[in-house]
Amino acid sequence: MQLKKGKIFRRADASRKLVWKVYDENKDDYFDFIAKQNSQGLIQFIVSSRIMIELIKHLVTKENFRIKEIKFMEDDESLDNDVKELIRDVDNNSGLLIDLLDKLHCLSDDNSIDIKMIHVSKRVDGSSIVMYIQANGIVSIDPSHFNNEGQFITDIIGNMQW
Repeated sequence: MQLKKGKIFRRADASRKLVWKVYDENKDDYFDFIAKQNSQGLIQFIVSSRIMIELIKHLVTKENFRIKEIKFMEDDESLDNDVKELIRDVDNNSGLLIDLLDKLHCLSDDNSIDIKMIHVSKRVDGSSIVMYIQANGIVSIDPSHFNNEGQFITDIIGNMQW
């Protein structure tokens, strides 16, 4: 399945409001796309590891998403294996989410982008919602849920204290 992409930006004005923009990698060169948004008063929004951890917590506990994968900027086989095991544990018992969050806590600095990407999904009314959220603010979502879920993720992050 080909996923659609969007990117989260922040307004450069005093409101600092987050904005969701569709990004079509088949039509737009990434750097031209960024430059165009900058010319319209938008700045790239980086999803720090702290925000990623808060997203995981929110999506699992309040929205019933399942964590499929967490990727890190640096390869660390031991950390990868530990996190994969914890994700399996959370999948079997959502009460164990705290163990996963504890493991990720050391990465939760506001300026850290150690978490490169999270992949989550859930079933709703017989269909799957699939999402990848990257540190660079790119969010990839299955086409049938793209518009609602892209804005939804932007709103969740916008309501966080960052």
